[in-house]
Amino acid sequence: MASRRPEDLRTFVVGCIEAAGGVVEFPEYGLAEALLPDSAAPTFGGRPFLRIAFDPEVARERPDAELAVYGSEFLDRLVSQATQSGLATVRYLHVDRLEVTRPAERLTEQFQFVNCRPSLDYSAIRGFSYLLFHFKLVYLTDEREETFHSVLVNLNTNRPVEDAERFLHTAIPAPSRPIVCPEGPACSVPAAYRTACVFLKRQADRTFRAKQEESRRQLETDLRRIDAYYNDLREETERRMERSGDPDRADALRHRIQAYEVERERRKKELEDKYSLRLQVRLTSAALYAQPKIIHFVRVTHRDRWFPVQFVWDPLLKTFEPPLCDLCGEELRTIAFDKNGQIACWGKGPKT
Repeated sequence: MASRRPEDLRTFVVGCIEAAGGVVEFPEYGLAEALLPDSAAPTFGGRPFLRIAFDPEVARERPDAELAVYGSEFLDRLVSQATQSGLATVRYLHVDRLEVTRPAERLTEQFQFVNCRPSLDYSAIRGFSYLLFHFKLVYLTDEREETFHSVLVNLNTNRPVEDAERFLHTAIPAPSRPIVCPEGPACSVPAAYRTACVFLKRQADRTFRAKQEESRRQLETDLRRIDAYYNDLREETERRMERSGDPDRADALRHRIQAYEVERERRKKELEDKYSLRLQVRLTSAALYAQPKIIHFVRVTHRDRWFPVQFVWDPLLKTFEPPLCDLCGEELRTIAFDKNGQIACWGKGPKT
């Protein structure tokens, strides 16, 4: 996808300001307030405090706010600055409360345990990370349309975060790592990048197909107009040939008809090139978000057998991350055992 979604624009603007060392808050819908360090103020017109409106209506009500919409002067300046600054950054996230109260109850509330029961074994604090990839997409025909799309990947699961906006608006950067602890499991950066590209392609394909269909309709309309124009010319010239009694004149008109056909094909080829849609994608920057989480090591017991399952508590979003199926890689929200005494693979359908 990539479409001109307002949440993608907000993510990009907030990311640029936080990368410069600033802090962003949203006091009301469509309006952000940014506090900038002295080192970053020159980038934003020398002002240490900035109001940013993400909607023209909000900008009209707040004349002191910078309008951040696609095509605005403020966004153009921000994009220019972002392309000249560092392409990667690390942000440590502040967590108010790390522990989860009544973890056993929270597990049974969030997950369904069928023909089995969970029991907490022990827990451990580990460091986990997310990678936020910022992409620039350019749709090209005879015109140029630019848009931005951000993809957040959980390095623990190597899956894109669907509700990335909620995570990014909840995340509060800390000046340094708040808790020093061992690192939890994580996929490699290239693997996360491939995941982000697959997710981006799925999103961008929808927009691309929609734009391609619009271009196809416009092309068909213009081709019909071209054919009608040259058909009229041909018919008129043929009538003049029939009325002409001069063989040389008739031959000249015949050559004119041939020239019309050559010109028709040339103009149709020009139209096809004009409406040919192309997409260019470029990774502009990336940000690593590091935060502590708690791994709960849980025994899931079925009759006389038990299996260890790890549930990761996210103190920022106040939820357990679903574990992944070892067979299909899909999230497990229902834990059950099949007839062979193995945890059922719900991604392929529960075994009976």
